[in-house]
Amino acid sequence: MVGFPTALNTKEDYEYVRANFPAEQWQPVYQALLDTMYEWFNMGTTDTGASDDTHKVVVDNQTNTKYQYEKKIDPNCKLIRLGYTETEVKKILGVSV
Repeated sequence: MVGFPTALNTKEDYEYVRANFPAEQWQPVYQALLDTMYEWFNMGTTDTGASDDTHKVVVDNQTNTKYQYEKKIDPNCKLIRLGYTETEVKKILGVSV
């Protein structure tokens, strides 16, 4: 392999770049795994709703309906599909767990 790969598709690919390239090259791709781990999911309509770091209310302007969204782990995220855990990636990056 010549140069940093453009696509990392397996856990072995991630481990390879971590072992063979400088941290400034592999750290952003590991950080991207964490950054794309959580997504907003529609939990249904609401009258009042909650708004905080993991909850938000979105109003449909056409129907004036309020929808409650919750920020949760996306079960289809790449981090999980590769077989990593959030704790494992944070330890690799040196982020406090």
